[in-house]
Formats: sequence, structure tokens, C-alpha cells
Amino acid sequence: MNTHLQITGLSKSFEPPEKVVDQVSFSVNRHEIFALLGPSGCGKTTTLRMIAGFEPQDEGEVILNDRILVKSASGKPEKNSTGRNNGKKRKIFIEPEDRGIGFVFQDYALFPHLSVLRNVMFGLKNVPKNKREVRAEEILCMMGLRAFMNRSPFELSGGQQQRVALARAIAPTPELILLDEPFSNLDAVLRQSTRDEIRGLLKKAGMTAVLVTHDQEEALSFADRIAVMNEGRIEQIGTPEEVYYRPRTRFVAQFLGTTNLITAEAIGASALTEFGRINLNRPATGRVTLSIRPEHLTLEKPNPRIDNHLGEVVSKEFKGHDITYRVRIKARECLVHTDNRIHFRPGDQVNVRPLETGVVLEEPDVAVASTAKEVAV
Repeated sequence: MNTHLQITGLSKSFEPPEKVVDQVSFSVNRHEIFALLGPSGCGKTTTLRMIAGFEPQDEGEVILNDRILVKSASGKPEKNSTGRNNGKKRKIFIEPEDRGIGFVFQDYALFPHLSVLRNVMFGLKNVPKNKREVRAEEILCMMGLRAFMNRSPFELSGGQQQRVALARAIAPTPELILLDEPFSNLDAVLRQSTRDEIRGLLKKAGMTAVLVTHDQEEALSFADRIAVMNEGRIEQIGTPEEVYYRPRTRFVAQFLGTTNLITAEAIGASALTEFGRINLNRPATGRVTLSIRPEHLTLEKPNPRIDNHLGEVVSKEFKGHDITYRVRIKARECLVHTDNRIHFRPGDQVNVRPLETGVVLEEPDVAVASTAKEVAV
């Protein structure tokens, strides 16, 4: 796949010297859905707004389909016609309306006084007037909204309004779609169905999109690749499976879901832990911090003659399709997710067995306290 969007060294400070976005770099492939995932205040929306041109960058470069949209004045001076440096550094900033980018806002930003059809037509200023209505109808049909085109936005459900907002963004056939927390105003049930619909529509239209969200489940289910942001920087980029199963840092491991953080002694391809020897995702030596998802552990009835790492069930949380156990092993507690066929009671002695390798985190060694706080939710 060819790179469609290239972001290099993007930075922004609202109150210097503290940077809201600090040297962010990533690429998005053609027809790919890419997510910027992180907690509130990590810089993801500011990054999106700089790509759109709504926010000027302090440093960095944005290239869309081999066209430079943003380039800071840093770097080497330009050369004049004689090939010598003229001492000037070139700065490039293409206005938002000239970038060929569609933007779907968190609050949809539909015009209440215009019909659904007119809202979509509003974005077609570069299309001849006699063709705007036909184009708008085509897009609304693709979105399954043809029956609603003469209605006002306030007559639609939240999910329908979201599809109208996407239709308006897609209608001019932009080179890139940016989505800023587009599903956050929907209730849980509608959020899931709308998310599935929008993903299908983007794929059907062959669009390239960048999604900003703080919702881990949303990013994992919606995006082809994810960049996890923290305090203005990107900590890891990868497919949903890569960032979930093989987090690089403590922050990524904790932010992508529940995990057990365990301090262990690594000896090459394995490490010694409270529940015995565990294989590692990569060789390591010495004291390390491991991430082990609760679903990557299971419980078994112990055999006192051969099991030297017995644990005690502290609590049990039945969830129908699965069960979450809190187990104390020596002075440490860990969480274990099992299916609903594995039954133990608080106070039972159990053997905790790893089902997958432990993931070595790229962090300085940190001693983990023997309390429930070590389990990151």
C-alpha cells in the first residue's frame, strides 16, 4: 500500500515551553482507517486540527498524496537560481478549504435551518450548481438516507445525524476524512451500530480516514492501525492486535485494557514469577516488568505434590459469558478471566497457569507493590 498521508515532527505549544503535541510522526496508507487513541488532553485532537489546518503548527510537516500542506520554516535555507543558499527558510501553509480534507465534528455541526439534502449540498461548492443535487442524492442513497433527505436535522436520530455529517464530508470526494470523537454523543447501543455502519461506508467508498478517540474499544474495532498517544507523544503504532497483545510500554499496556503488571527475573527466553516460569515475547535479562492480560491466565485445581506456586481465590465476579477471579499468590494479587465453565469459590486453593507469553515492557525496572493497585484497569 502506498503512503497517502505523511506526518513528520508535528509540534504545538499553547503556553511555551510546554508542548501539547511533541514531535508527532506517523503515516497513513491509502484506503486505511487510522486511529489516534489516548486520554483527554494528550494532544490527539490538536494533532487532527493541525492536519485539517484549523490550528497552525509550531514545527513539522504534513504531506497529503505527495502534496505539502504544512511545512515549518525550520531546516536548511532554500537555494537560489545559482544553486547558493539565499538565507531564507520557506514556510508552507495551505488554507483548510484548499486541502481536500473532509472533517466530521464531534457535534456533527449540521445546519438546523437546512434540510438533509441541502446540508450535503452545502459542501459541494466546487461542483457545478446543476450537478450538486444529483451528487448529494447519490451520497445519501449510499448512506441509506434517501428517505430522509427532505427532513430537518432535528427530526433525525443521533445515528442518522452522524451519517448525514459523514455524507456531507464525503460528498466532495476529499482525499482524506478526519473524524473527531464522532460517536461520543451516542448512547452505547447506537454507538456500536453506527460505528459498524460508518466503518462499512468508509471502506465501501474507498476513503482514507483518521479517527480521534479516547475509547479503547472503539479504536480496536474501528481502525486498521492505531497510534497510542500520551502527553503529546506517540508511544506505539500498530494494528489493534499488535498494540493490545504486545504493548511496548506500561502506559500502553494499561490504557488498552485490564492487565497484570508483574516484576520478574528474566533469564533469556523466560522469566521467574510468583506463579512459576513464564515464556517471554522477547529475550531479556535481569529484572523486568511484564504485562500479562487476565484472559492470558487460567486457573486449575492444584496438585500439592508438584505445584509449588499455589494461589488463593480472593474474589469471584460472574459475568455470564465469563468469570473474573482475583487471586492472591504469596504477597501479590492478580486478575484472571476464565470462561464460565471454570468454577472456583473464594478461599479455594488454585494453580495459576499462563496461556500466553509475558510481554516485556520497554521501561526502567519498577517494583510493583503487593496490593490491588498493581492491577491496571
